[in-house]
Amino acid sequence: MERLLVTYDWGEAFVALNLVLKPVIDELFLKQASDLALTEDDHLLGQIFYSLNEDCQRRRQWSQALVHTATQDTATQDTATNSEVIQAWSDKWYPGALPAVDALVPLFKGSGGAAGSRPLLNLTSRIGDFCADCLRAMQLQPGNN
Repeated sequence: MERLLVTYDWGEAFVALNLVLKPVIDELFLKQASDLALTEDDHLLGQIFYSLNEDCQRRRQWSQALVHTATQDTATQDTATNSEVIQAWSDKWYPGALPAVDALVPLFKGSGGAAGSRPLLNLTSRIGDFCADCLRAMQLQPGNN
């Protein structure tokens, strides 16, 4: 996040925040924490997180639409296409996103959950799969290096 604060190219900052980092953090805190709160009988917190997650879904849809529009515009043969530039920025930021989740997962450990609730196993892997699907929906590949 600190590197993002000093990313002065607005296109790169958009990709880093809206396509890579924010989906990871949103999925962890607003989806997984909502599910956890509901299993722990904290329905108010679960509903608040659920509502915030709905806002994040709208922002993801907006971001996807913007990327779709940008990638439909092709550059001249002398320069990279918008799709290639966006992919390069995604490749730059993606490798640091999932380790950030790994650092935060311990906050969710030791949560017993209600009887019959799904455990928070493979949380980083599930969030990684979610974010990879978000990138693929924009015809981008996750984690290319």
